[in-house]
Amino acid sequence: MNTTTRHPRFIAGIAFVLLGVLLLLGNVGILYGVSVWGILWGLFWLWLGAVVVGPRGRGVGAGKLALGVLLIAVGATTLAQAAGLIGFSFWDLIFRYWPLILIALGMLLLYENSRRPTPGAPSGVDRIEHDSIFGDFKLTQPGWRLRDVRATSVIGDMKIDLSKADIPDGESVLDLSAVVGDIDVWAPLDLPVALDARCTLVSLNHFGRKRDVRLQRCIDTPAEFASAARRVRVRVDLVFGDLTLTRVG
Repeated sequence: MNTTTRHPRFIAGIAFVLLGVLLLLGNVGILYGVSVWGILWGLFWLWLGAVVVGPRGRGVGAGKLALGVLLIAVGATTLAQAAGLIGFSFWDLIFRYWPLILIALGMLLLYENSRRPTPGAPSGVDRIEHDSIFGDFKLTQPGWRLRDVRATSVIGDMKIDLSKADIPDGESVLDLSAVVGDIDVWAPLDLPVALDARCTLVSLNHFGRKRDVRLQRCIDTPAEFASAARRVRVRVDLVFGDLTLTRVG
């Protein structure tokens, strides 16, 4: 497997330098009135929000986008309060305006419901789509027809059994994205599977090869993949959870 890291030593080095500089400036009084730890927490929430939203150009479900925007708002508000620009915290806003959360949640549910096709109605795009805030996504029933799949979830597990699927000729794509949850894919022995996974804090089991992945992109394309009559490309964007690909047959 080809594993492309995001230069973890470089990132860790920059993080330690910035932390040391901020703490030093705070200790000598240059950052008087500024909460150094508040700044660090604000940067953490901003980073986590950016990770949740994911790389640009990938499909993002409404629930996942909402969570990412919420985390970014927490980070921005925490930074502003730590720098003394505002006199209130994000949680002060929540305490006063928490009914807006119910309104936003209701709008998200209505939006997701409007995106679900009516059973039996023809689809304009030949693919399976699923967006959810909470809940599991499963394609495990015998004889299900494989099409391109795009599934996103904030909190929930995804289970896709390709060994029970009717797999068409050509390349099919599983585009799976989750913030918190486990993703399991079962594949028959004779099916070439290419993996492209962006992982933040993930336990990866790639056809028996187990490892913990931190801030890495894992890419693996079998040599016979391009010439195979039937093949599946699995794209994953997972923040926290387990990613398991298993051979069955």
